[in-house]
Amino acid sequence: NFCLPVTMCSRAPAAAANGSDFHPALAPVKHLLGSWVGRGHGIYPTIESFDYSEKITFATNPARPVIFYTQTTQKIIDGNPDPSQPMHAESGFLKVLPDGTLEMSMSDSVGYASTYSGTVSADGNVITLKSQNISAASSNAKKTNSVIRTITFSPETQSLSYELNMEAVGQPMQNHLKASFSREPEVIPVSVEEFKAHRAKFQYVVDVREPDETSAVPPIEGSIASPLRKVYRSSPFNEWEGKNVLLICKSGRRAGFIAKEWKQRGFNNFVLTGGMNAWAANEKK
Repeated sequence: NFCLPVTMCSRAPAAAANGSDFHPALAPVKHLLGSWVGRGHGIYPTIESFDYSEKITFATNPARPVIFYTQTTQKIIDGNPDPSQPMHAESGFLKVLPDGTLEMSMSDSVGYASTYSGTVSADGNVITLKSQNISAASSNAKKTNSVIRTITFSPETQSLSYELNMEAVGQPMQNHLKASFSREPEVIPVSVEEFKAHRAKFQYVVDVREPDETSAVPPIEGSIASPLRKVYRSSPFNEWEGKNVLLICKSGRRAGFIAKEWKQRGFNNFVLTGGMNAWAANEKK
């Protein structure tokens, strides 16, 4: 599987959803910015066809004219992605050069390090990348001569898709992968009813209200009190990372703000819709 990667820097760049915060040089490819989730299908004469789920993130630091790219795929079992069966991962960097052409470098879990040159259409909706050099860093990596990646953004549906064609293992250039994506929401809202019905889904419930607010409306049993002023300083991020953390405040606004910030730490971003105001109203029913 040669699919389409969080930067290795100590401070990860922010994923600028909808291109709201980026270096001016990246304007031609601003549609890419953010995280995308979707599914794809793979074929090639030398392998059995397969389906996979995929997440792609195009993140950037507004001070730098470069996009940081990460990608991971998982095998689909019985129609659902299986996190215990990762299939492929890539990471790299995409630049817009002064002449408007593109340059991309990346490495992947198979053992390849590659560079690409490319173009972007006048409207910015179609990116074409052609491999210039593919080096096998692993002796187990199969011979790949050339790869062409076409990434298409649809303004109408706000969706992303790609096709990956390759010439490899003695086979002529042909399609290997196709996938389509929707933008991953920065914050996943959870209604009071949903929370009550699926409480076990959330490993941690964090209440970021101030003490005077929790006195007025008592916290949910089992929740962790971590007021906003201390949530960044004393939260056990190592323990919470990668877990389903439901954030709660009075109305949902503060919790939503924190969820967006914590997205960069690898948290799944759940926020109780309407906050404790909605919880209290529901309890009175």
